[in-house]
Amino acid sequence: RRRSSEPGPAGGADYLSALPEDLLLLVLARLGCAAAAARTGLLSRRWRGLWARLRDLSFRN
Repeated sequence: RRRSSEPGPAGGADYLSALPEDLLLLVLARLGCAAAAARTGLLSRRWRGLWARLRDLSFRN
């Protein structure tokens, strides 16, 4: 069980989305699949549409 002072989904800080956009794009590129990268848009508004800015898109099954 998380304490109220610990970051987490219950209203804590979102450190991942606070990263610069260039780093977020690197994270998405490491996924290696455009479909998986597109699903990250569900994480937060900041992630929506970022996958479309990837330089190399590959689709797997």
